[in-house]
Amino acid sequence: MVFSSEVERANADTGELFSAIFYTYKKLNFAIYFDANGRATKLYIKGSLHYYFNGGNHNANDFTFVDFLEVISDLKVKFGINPCDCKLRSLEYGINIIPLAYRTRLILQNTFYHLRKKFNQPIDKPYKQAGNTKHNDFIIKIYDKAFQFPEYVSHELLRFEIKYCRMRELRKIGIDYLSDLLLKENHVKLYKLLHQRFLEILFYDYTISKKKLSAAKQKKCVNYANINYWENILMSIKEGGLNTKNFDYHKKGLKSITSQYSENIHKQLAEVIENKMFKLLNLSVFKWFSCPKTYPKYTTVSEEKCTPNTHLYIGGIRPVNYSLLIGNLKQEKVKICLVTGLDISMQYEGQILSTIGLKYYEKYEPKIFQKLENIFLTGMDNKFERTIYAKLSKQIRNRFYNNRAKYNSNQTVLFEQGFDFDFL
Repeated sequence: MVFSSEVERANADTGELFSAIFYTYKKLNFAIYFDANGRATKLYIKGSLHYYFNGGNHNANDFTFVDFLEVISDLKVKFGINPCDCKLRSLEYGINIIPLAYRTRLILQNTFYHLRKKFNQPIDKPYKQAGNTKHNDFIIKIYDKAFQFPEYVSHELLRFEIKYCRMRELRKIGIDYLSDLLLKENHVKLYKLLHQRFLEILFYDYTISKKKLSAAKQKKCVNYANINYWENILMSIKEGGLNTKNFDYHKKGLKSITSQYSENIHKQLAEVIENKMFKLLNLSVFKWFSCPKTYPKYTTVSEEKCTPNTHLYIGGIRPVNYSLLIGNLKQEKVKICLVTGLDISMQYEGQILSTIGLKYYEKYEPKIFQKLENIFLTGMDNKFERTIYAKLSKQIRNRFYNNRAKYNSNQTVLFEQGFDFDFL
């Protein structure tokens, strides 16, 4: 567990002070909130469970339902986290597929729209995205996983994802808490949604055999291969120059040509996704199709708060076994001050207790802070060191640099390593 940062703020409505400490562990971010009395009140977790399963390194391999259950069990054992208490604030999930004999790069180049939301590539981001977090409850992402993780993937690998920034559509199909994902039936619903969203994509098939087309259809294909053509249709619809159904009419026209005169890459990939989902969930085809279709209806813009910047966001877990949680944080800490032997994992850098660490001990371990004062503040004050933290850190640094040979990883330290929290 690595310390990330600490903040102290006031509640905008009540003015009450609170603080939060942030840690990361295997690409999961933990935020523990404390009230004005220093008692832990809430826990927020965000990040990728797939990354967590791979030690925080990548998500380029398959992540099965059994793997998911293993991660949830590990979080429960290590940190005392009960899935029934974990309300989902956002959820991103997807699937890695090998795109048969086709190049991922060419597939991405010809992926134009999801429904009427254009696929764009954000600046300096290796993926294409349809939709935006301001106006849509979810966005669609498609990208080259081999490009992202060349050290883990040696073949063509396409990833397709849905990122729910607001949860209201998933709540309608019974997915609200982390515990809901312990049911395989709910994973079936998610994967069916994934498959349905993929079928909704507007994809131009570059394998269309134009020689077999009539002159009229050849002309249509020239237009259909140009994304500007589709943009102009939508702009004309918006300005009132075309009927609202014109976009769908031409989309069906492209689909008809594709099904008759191409290798139909889109359909082949949809079948690969469907077969891969059977494998990940260890389901038979009969079991898959016996599950009811529960696609949420499209809705207007939600007023619900958006959480767009993470794979998974669990908010306000309460109650939680903080003693177990903090105990594991303590066990994972490894940064020790070379002079005092105190834990300094809360500091960004350095091997010696600094102002950040001193403030931490003054707030959470006042007895240790008092001991530091008694040991190091025994001489003349330096008028240039205006705060007690500056004075203490100066004395600790002096102790180190005046006796550098004495302080190493095997030294006898002033304090026992580590610290304890009391949340009673």
